[in-house]
Parts: sequence; C-alpha cells; structure tokens
Amino acid sequence: RLNDLFKFSKKHKIKLASIEDLISYRLKYEKLIIKKDVKRLNLKNFDKLFLHSYKNKLENNNNFVVTKGKFINNNSIFVRVISTQIKKNILTNQKILKSLKFLNKYKNFLLLIINKKNNLENNSINTLRYYGIGAQIIKDLKVKNMILISRSRKKIIGLEGFGLKIKKQIIIK
Repeated sequence: RLNDLFKFSKKHKIKLASIEDLISYRLKYEKLIIKKDVKRLNLKNFDKLFLHSYKNKLENNNNFVVTKGKFINNNSIFVRVISTQIKKNILTNQKILKSLKFLNKYKNFLLLIINKKNNLENNSINTLRYYGIGAQIIKDLKVKNMILISRSRKKIIGLEGFGLKIKKQIIIK
C-alpha cells in the first residue's frame, strides 16, 4: 500500500508525509509547552536546586525539571532525561532521587522529568512526542550544548532543529 502511495505521489507530483513527519513538524514549529512555575528546592544533602514545572499542551499534564547552577550560553550542561508516571510528589519517586544523587556531583545540571500520562505505550510516535516536548523545555532553559547522561548510547536525530547539540554522552548503570 505504501508503494502505491509513493507511485501516486510521484506521478501527480505531490509530496508525501507520514504521521511522524507531521508530528515532528508541529513539535519543531509550534510551542507546545508553557512554563508554569519555578521553586527553590531545599533537600538534605543537595546543593541549591530549583524545580521548574511546564505544562504540556498536547497531553494537558505537567513535566518537571530540576536544575542546579547557572547555564552560561555555550557551556555544556549535564542533562539527564527520564520518563515516568508521576503520581503525587516527584521527590518520592526512587528513579528521580537516584538520578539526583548521581547528578549532584556536578556544578551545573538539568534533570528533565517527562511525566508519562497514563503510562502510554512506548511506540515511535510517543517517543518522538517526548523528544519534542523535552527539546522545547531544554531550549526554554537556554541550554544549547549538553552532555547527555543515559543508561545506553542514544542516537537522537533532529535536536539540531531545536538549536540543541549533544557534545558528549556518559553512560551510567
């Protein structure tokens, strides 16, 4: 069926786009987040942390960012992105606390917490949506260059469209 569409589009000189192409375009050119709040976090054994909350206009839920330090324009910032379903207080989530403990050794970092609404399936469209929302949040925080911290090596295509670059990757266990 897809081959037929390619032939048809070529014959009639019309462009062909997938659902993923449309989602990617919207994420790149439409602002799908609204910054709601920034609060200082006072946690024992942690340096000065700030909690930023962003409303995701697509899913009508909140995503969160914990930051430490100042983000100077072209300096690379340590960035960790996790996706989890937030039930109540994000600071009771073990995945988040474990990431904060790891990141706290750095002078500057950003921990992006994508709040997976209703534990949506991990299909390519949802993954693309989360990358786009995450990229918009990171861009809003004025980060351009990052050192990505993750459990496995990531090949993320399209971040350049948001003005973001991964300068290095650190794999953690």
